[in-house]
Amino acid sequence: MDIRPTAVMVLGICAAAFSECGLPGIILGIIGNNKAKAYVAAHGETCGKVKTGSILSKVGIIVGSITLACSIIALIVWLVVIIGIGAGASLMNY
Repeated sequence: MDIRPTAVMVLGICAAAFSECGLPGIILGIIGNNKAKAYVAAHGETCGKVKTGSILSKVGIIVGSITLACSIIALIVWLVVIIGIGAGASLMNY
């Protein structure tokens, strides 16, 4: 399977663009990083597009992980608040 440098760069750009969505950025970043490693292993050298795609893939993984972690924390806080409001409302009836 021949891997093109442009494909690595496109995956890196998509990973960085979708990193604010969380999981899509992480998935695209992992795929782009693996394609970059496969290109270097197959050709023994790297070019500008592969290097750029690899860096953007890593950015997508890092930012996507941070976004996903913040989303999970926000969901947990929201659930605790909703449960607390429900418990407080049930106590007011007595």
